[in-house]
Amino acid sequence: MAKIQDIRKRTQRTNDTRSLSQIKHIVRHHSATDTGDFDTFWRHWNGTNGWGTGGYHEIILRDGTVQLCYDPNEITNGIKNYNTPCYHICVVGNGSFTEAQEKAWDERVAYNMARLNIDVDEVKGHKEMPNSNTACPGIDMNEVRDRIKSDIKPIEGTYTVKPGDTLWGIAQAHNISVDTLKKLNGLKTDLIHPGDELVVSDKSNSKPSYVGKRVESKHNGTLRFYSKASWSDSHVAGHLKRGYGFPTIVSKVKVGSGYQYKVKNSKGDTYYVTASNKYVRVI
Repeated sequence: MAKIQDIRKRTQRTNDTRSLSQIKHIVRHHSATDTGDFDTFWRHWNGTNGWGTGGYHEIILRDGTVQLCYDPNEITNGIKNYNTPCYHICVVGNGSFTEAQEKAWDERVAYNMARLNIDVDEVKGHKEMPNSNTACPGIDMNEVRDRIKSDIKPIEGTYTVKPGDTLWGIAQAHNISVDTLKKLNGLKTDLIHPGDELVVSDKSNSKPSYVGKRVESKHNGTLRFYSKASWSDSHVAGHLKRGYGFPTIVSKVKVGSGYQYKVKNSKGDTYYVTASNKYVRVI
């Protein structure tokens, strides 16, 4: 998971705000510099250009650290005369980017696609936007989009819940009953969430081996678990000590470039915890 440096409380701003529903694109940029961060770029934005708001919502530094610069409802200055519908992410570099940066980009673009309801085809490079004559973002965006698409392929025999889906509709599409669908996924109610991974076949060999089993932490420190499918600090619901965990795995969901188990505790409450075997074991 990328290291987050939240600087939103100290970044300057004079631009207007917008509703999140107005955001239609996530735009990738590069800095066209070998190094730099918000403070470096601010001297140019403000001192040279006279801007009162910076260019990017997020900046991914060379070591993969992500600077959160502005909230998504704030309009920044990434593209001349075309900023209201755009969420801007800059990767520091000049056509060459580190492995840590690309990993951080994958995490952040997946997170922002989910929370802003942006389709992969609307993840654009700066030069793909209207009236933009530039080499930015210094990378083939078709390759970037293909990578995103490959990362979100569903596991065979499962279905990833989309906004607006219902259990009835998913069951009808896969020729099974709602009761069977709920039983396969350990669901007590009809409540599902976008991003959930549901088993959609009643063949015994299609059910993932982890469903219905216990998962517990094998991490020597404390392990975070979440109130929703997210890696965000704001969604941390608690911490697990080594040997502690949840009695029932419901499914596995993709979150950014990683996976989480959707789990239930003994009271039937739903949480999410990393599915990485580096940190947890399934019993």
